[in-house]
Amino acid sequence: MNIFILRKFLLVLFFLVLMTINVKSSIKLVKRQSSNIRLERSNSHSINRDDQPVRFSSQTLKKNKNEIKLIPKQNSVNLCNGSYIKTNGTTCGLKEIMIGRCNEYQYLKRGLYLSNTTQIKNCSKLYELFESAARYKPYCNMNMSTYESYFQYALADVNAINRSLFWSGTYTLAHDYSNRGFNYITLEDTLAAAMADGLSWCGTEHAPQGFDYVSCPNNCADNIWADDAFWGLASKKFAEKAAGEVYLVLNGSRANDQPSFRNDSFFTKYELPNLQKTDYN
Repeated sequence: MNIFILRKFLLVLFFLVLMTINVKSSIKLVKRQSSNIRLERSNSHSINRDDQPVRFSSQTLKKNKNEIKLIPKQNSVNLCNGSYIKTNGTTCGLKEIMIGRCNEYQYLKRGLYLSNTTQIKNCSKLYELFESAARYKPYCNMNMSTYESYFQYALADVNAINRSLFWSGTYTLAHDYSNRGFNYITLEDTLAAAMADGLSWCGTEHAPQGFDYVSCPNNCADNIWADDAFWGLASKKFAEKAAGEVYLVLNGSRANDQPSFRNDSFFTKYELPNLQKTDYN
């Protein structure tokens, strides 16, 4: 009986010694491996750069002071990523188009009303002035002073525009006559207007890009100046610079007996009242 107990004790002792050896070996192995571990800086900054849109889930939380707002899915989506989808919202590639047009205008087309001493405008700065006026700003909060800095910089050093051609309801015909500024100069032949001609945009505070790529308002019932914020001011500035020979192209064959000269046209509201009477024939 004593011999049996002794054997059992020796067997247990043997297993304990064996386990101790394995634990020590494991500790040495971990230490050896840990000496080969190197800590490297995270490359997370290369995933989402400042100039790349950030992907959001179906609902994006936007913290504004002490208030948390839920942003609808459709407003947090930039439809300009991936396959192009035509919408009623902001034109895809708005920034690239406007800066590209600015450079093309100044270095290739260069409007004839610009003198040789007119300074070349910084296209990136000009777009930033435009963007700061519209981005994250609700469209219906705009007014006639919203884009003042943009036009002020674009028209700096431009004292007068001779052979200016105004139009109302005759966009295509007027620009055929103007021939991109070689014959006459329309509003759209000037730098500030040429950059935005034919484009659509509307700011919103409910999208990470600051522009609504889904849908822009057709009109603002509570603010009649919002719809004319850009082109109304553009027309006013163009008229103020007009001098020498001034021309007007109207549509004499409007449908439904509509008059050629309309009281609600841009020409009537913003251009005619701002023509300098002593400076044109």
